[in-house]
Amino acid sequence: MGPKANSVEGVSVSLDEPKRTPAADSGEVLTRVTAHLELVDIIARSTKRLSPRTDFDDLVGSGREGLLAAARSYDPSQGVPFRAFASFRIRGEMMDHLRRSQNVSRAALDRVRAFQKAQELAVVHAEEDAALTS
Repeated sequence: MGPKANSVEGVSVSLDEPKRTPAADSGEVLTRVTAHLELVDIIARSTKRLSPRTDFDDLVGSGREGLLAAARSYDPSQGVPFRAFASFRIRGEMMDHLRRSQNVSRAALDRVRAFQKAQELAVVHAEEDAALTS
């Protein structure tokens, strides 16, 4: 029995196999992805600091999507190491996820981060002053 097909207004659609891009089935793509999964975790931990309320697993999921996209579109002839290329794509996908999941603008997030950094610096300076006067 051959593959099942459905025809709607002259367009034939295969029901057996999902449509795949040639790059998705490439052994090189799978090798790159599996070899760099730890990179996703490393970047997710650093990105998590930007938005502590964001679920770590959500960041890892979006980072893996970025890694897969990087593996599919990587061109070794450009002379860029895959790890550097993938890091950029992974971090970008995570940042896109954060932006989609936040209910505040980028400018507001930047102001909150600047305020938090100023608070941290104030605490450090206060501790240093206390240590010098003791």
